[in-house]
Amino acid sequence: MTILEKVVNTVQQLPIEQQKQALAFVEFLAFNLNNQSDDDSLIETNALLQVPDLLDQVESARQEYRKGEALTMQQVFG
Repeated sequence: MTILEKVVNTVQQLPIEQQKQALAFVEFLAFNLNNQSDDDSLIETNALLQVPDLLDQVESARQEYRKGEALTMQQVFG
């Protein structure tokens, strides 16, 4: 049995809503595989997702900004 046959067999056994989600995911993958510039974006996104506590760090930075504790580009780089 080929990989494609295994995928089709597995997806056919899912409830219809999960089949729709699987199809949307396959379409997403196919679109991104056909767009080389998107490949770099996906690689970079994956690298960011590997950073421990990334979302916590982003939220912390947002809170600092709201409190006025953030520095401007001028302050940082002169």
